[in-house]
Amino acid sequence: MRFAKIEIHLSAILFLGLCAYSGFLKEAFLFLGIFFSHELGHLFWIKIFGGKINTIHLTGIGGIIDLEPQELPFWQHLFIDSGGISVNLLLALTIPQIRLPNQMQNFLIQYNRLILGFNLFPIYPLDGFQFLFHLLNAFFDDEYLYDLLFYVSLFFLVVLCFIAFLSKSLGLMLILVFLFSKQKVLKKLGKIAHLKYYRFLTPFLK
Repeated sequence: MRFAKIEIHLSAILFLGLCAYSGFLKEAFLFLGIFFSHELGHLFWIKIFGGKINTIHLTGIGGIIDLEPQELPFWQHLFIDSGGISVNLLLALTIPQIRLPNQMQNFLIQYNRLILGFNLFPIYPLDGFQFLFHLLNAFFDDEYLYDLLFYVSLFFLVVLCFIAFLSKSLGLMLILVFLFSKQKVLKKLGKIAHLKYYRFLTPFLK
């Protein structure tokens, strides 16, 4: 389902449907409030640096912002990548200071910690991966980085699988299934980077 530049993934619809069915709709909207605040952190820096948004994907575990291909300095990418996490850190300091019902405040604190902690993992397409990619991209080429970070991403996914298995967390398992499906996109990006590299070298190899 798509509205202008916003694409709503089936997993987001299922997430809201399950929350409504199980009576956790209020908690779902609290989670969405934290989630939208996180995404606004990214959008703030994208607008500051004149970035152009291609599509915003809304999924059951958060949002993915696709920027139109353009040359931005790596330090600007770092600000964009860390914008969401910065908002979560700010919320971690401000939420305990706001007078709210105890249950609502506890939910907000827990959801904020969840989004903050999860996005620190260098797993594609999470913020930790994007930050690490653009940081290392200042020193290494795309084709090498995609190969390297593909295995880094898989490694941390396997680690989280063990954690999900030991904790018997169904929610974490569902998130991991979604993230595993996204690794195909990362592999495809690596192949595209290799093709661009070889096309660049072709005139010199002839």
